[in-house]
Amino acid sequence: QKDTSGNYDAGITFTGSPFTPNQTPALSISQPASGNANVAYGSSYNITYTLADPDNVITTAFYYDTNNDGVGGVAITSCTSAQEGTNVTCSFATGVLTLGVPYYIYGATSDGVNPTVTTVSSGTITITDQTAPVITLLGTTPITIAQGSTYTDAGATALDNVDGNLTSSIVTTNLVNASVVGTYTVTYNVSDAALNAATPVVRTVHVTDQTAPVITLLGTTPITI
Repeated sequence: QKDTSGNYDAGITFTGSPFTPNQTPALSISQPASGNANVAYGSSYNITYTLADPDNVITTAFYYDTNNDGVGGVAITSCTSAQEGTNVTCSFATGVLTLGVPYYIYGATSDGVNPTVTTVSSGTITITDQTAPVITLLGTTPITIAQGSTYTDAGATALDNVDGNLTSSIVTTNLVNASVVGTYTVTYNVSDAALNAATPVVRTVHVTDQTAPVITLLGTTPITI
């Protein structure tokens, strides 16, 4: 550019910091990792991620989905305002997930300037039934019955956190022989649909001789000698 004297200037000298373009947010998910993580039914899962944007305030939300395209998932309400940091965890209450189905986790983060960044986990989580049913004994143990009587067992009930009432599935092993004096057991076992076996419950039954002996008199009474 010429000045009023017809000379060209040397240009403008910029003495400030070099211009740095706005940086895109960075989001990575380390848990769930590659492969599949089995999560016990009814428990929570910690999503682990690293999130950074050096020049803007960012908003990040996490979602779960059965596919890994990062679109159309369901928001994880406890992780809708994820914080920046390295190896940050967010607790996901997994009760909304269907048992036995693998789910991907993905995050969508935006700084309001750059396009939204979507990151999908490399692995999945699957809710599995890992809890055995619980057997509750009806009646008492030990019990004592008379030899020669009829023994009727009081039974037991079984409850599972996923399958519910499993009482009708209990397998009972009744070794009581009421005709023979001795100590016997009645054992109750059950497994749920996921093949989690309950701790067996045992009732002890004592069969005892409760009949007094009978004395039979030989000869007559009274007698006179």
